[in-house]
Amino acid sequence: MSASKQASKQASKQASKQRQSGIELLRIFAAMGVVILHYNNGMMGGGMKYAAFGSANSILLYILEAFCVAAVNIFVLINGYFDLRSNRRDLIKPIKLIVQVMLFNLAYYLLRVVIGHIDLSISHIIGSMIPANWFIILYCALYMVSPFLNITLNQITMKEYHVLLGIAVGIFSFYPMVVDNLEIWTGKVWMGLSSIGMYGSEYGYTIVNFVLMYIIGAYLQRFGWKISKPCLLIAFALNTMLLVVWGLTDTYLGHKEILAWEYCSTFVVFEAVVTFLLFSKLKFQNRMINKLAKASLCVYLVHIYFLPHLRIKEIILMNSPGITLAHLTLCVLVIYAFAYVVNLVYLVITCPFYEKIEEIWPQHSYNLGNRKEC
Repeated sequence: MSASKQASKQASKQASKQRQSGIELLRIFAAMGVVILHYNNGMMGGGMKYAAFGSANSILLYILEAFCVAAVNIFVLINGYFDLRSNRRDLIKPIKLIVQVMLFNLAYYLLRVVIGHIDLSISHIIGSMIPANWFIILYCALYMVSPFLNITLNQITMKEYHVLLGIAVGIFSFYPMVVDNLEIWTGKVWMGLSSIGMYGSEYGYTIVNFVLMYIIGAYLQRFGWKISKPCLLIAFALNTMLLVVWGLTDTYLGHKEILAWEYCSTFVVFEAVVTFLLFSKLKFQNRMINKLAKASLCVYLVHIYFLPHLRIKEIILMNSPGITLAHLTLCVLVIYAFAYVVNLVYLVITCPFYEKIEEIWPQHSYNLGNRKEC
């Protein structure tokens, strides 16, 4: 075995020893939260589209939406929390993620061809392999530039960091939220007014929001935030209640978008921070949780293939919150279990291939910590 491979495996062992099962449990719940969000999504699972507004089912889905809306922000915050520790980045990692998206898309397409849902064609094969996944692309971009962010984030004082957080949250969360709501309430589009981009905040689906969450996660790694669990629970409950009422109000008034739930919203950012702090207080080690958490990304990638086949419309139209909750829970658990198995199989198949690449390309990583001063 080469020295580089030994070093890599040693680093991997060290990382596994440092895993915090409370945070790993949060990864699992965040992945499940994404499934719930897409179960509700009118253009994906369709839950909220089929539930009559004001019905018991509708209220349940709005509550679940408010509980889970910070899931993506939580994923990025966790990365900021852990990635601040190291300025080493593996150039193969982004390639792995993008290839995984491509292969999963291709596998799903071929499966549909085999069972006769669609016809086989070269153009569809090429189209299915385009890795158009906003989360993966933005994650890879953040992963590559984050060591340069770390240089600053590791050196500034707590006071300076507080100023940075105030500016970042104010400019990239609060202000865009105000502008988006101004547009909704006035019925006008103020192009160029948002601090995110010419066409507005894009509801937080941007690298700007990723960087914001990374900065917050890095702050919690360096300085923490000492606040009691009861206070966190009260803050979470009040914030969730606000998001539910706001979401219901947006829908009742016929707004095209429910801005309460945009990822860059200050209240969604706040929910991610509070949720992270609650789980970070769980100090324990559990090997099973740590193993299950490794499939969280796979859950994100494969769950979209299930949504059209879950008979969500039929369940929602029953208008029984108990049945809906049971169905949703079962769907989430089955999808996670399936994704865990898929992830194991995928790793068994691809690991030898990537190990060969690492042997051929020994300089596949860079570490800014070893840079020389000019």
